[in-house]
Amino acid sequence: MNVSAMEIMRARRALEEFCAKRNTLADGSGIRLCCDQQDDELFISESGPLQSSSGEGKHQPLVRLSYMNGLWLLFWPREGGGWDPYPPLPRADNIEAVIAEFEQAPVHVHWH
Repeated sequence: MNVSAMEIMRARRALEEFCAKRNTLADGSGIRLCCDQQDDELFISESGPLQSSSGEGKHQPLVRLSYMNGLWLLFWPREGGGWDPYPPLPRADNIEAVIAEFEQAPVHVHWH
């Protein structure tokens, strides 16, 4: 396993812990955070309450993380599609810095 794959696995575990912590603090709205992986990218997504007719909940990506050349590149969804660099922290040296930024994000606008 190469260094990038190991770092992505380590980051996924840390982000899953972040999501679990935020979910325990949830206000009973049924909205949950989760960490997903697609190829070499990680996503923090929000899933809403189950819709009774389909049995599925909405799943909205909030942040995309890519590991490249020893740095984490962070993006958030652009209205109408695509991704823009995450304004407060477009890149970070380690996943701990990413999580620290998420924890202190103003009013936790992303983490309901």
